[in-house]
Amino acid sequence: YFQDDPMSRLELTKQALSLNEELGDRRGQAIQRGNLGASWLALGELALGQRNLEECLRLARASGDRPLECTAVCNLSLLAFLQGEPVRAEALAKAALEAASAVEAHAMEVGALMYLGNAELCLGRYDRASQSFERARTLALELGLVLHHEAAAGLARVALAQNDACSALRHVEGVLAHVAAGGTLEGADSAIVVELTCYRTLMSNRDQRAAEWLERAYTQLQARGATISDNALRQAFLENIPSHREVTAAWLASSAAAK
Repeated sequence: YFQDDPMSRLELTKQALSLNEELGDRRGQAIQRGNLGASWLALGELALGQRNLEECLRLARASGDRPLECTAVCNLSLLAFLQGEPVRAEALAKAALEAASAVEAHAMEVGALMYLGNAELCLGRYDRASQSFERARTLALELGLVLHHEAAAGLARVALAQNDACSALRHVEGVLAHVAAGGTLEGADSAIVVELTCYRTLMSNRDQRAAEWLERAYTQLQARGATISDNALRQAFLENIPSHREVTAAWLASSAAAK
């Protein structure tokens, strides 16, 4: 995972799951099902992701493992969002937030709030989305999590949806300054989403930095895609995740306009 090697991660997770099944370790199986589901999601294989995450959730509930249940529900909320089902994504995010609060898993609360904000934004519930992203940003800052940059990008997307480019820029100023000073987005759930948001915000403000942020997002996307040796999986990675499609479309449009 930390070496950004999705194919090795996938293979090792499969081996770990097989060993846990052989040992009869139900909790270990639940954990590896969750890891496998997350791996498939990251690769854009949504159906396989769903199958493993639902099995993880079943096993977690059977063993009464609330933190693991919360993680599974969070990822199922993300899955629903990627599948274009914001109503289901919202319901799952609320369930994940409730579970995380119950066990005081504050880092998981941040993730659940982010998924909730994304679903609410997609449903046009701008005030609720802003509240969710702001809660996520505040909690992430308290915990020292890089997710506060993603929450700020979420607030910018709400502003852009309301045609408020100035407010959107204000929300991402911290991200822009952080990267300009040599900082990275390492540890973010999706650095590409943050970079895409910065690009869209800068474009809306006719800021010349937009081009470098689009190049940054596209270069990272292609570099990650190049680590996927399986052609079908690489295509799923590039085409089945909405933000990845958006980055590619923006890059192609920008390249065509420059000719």
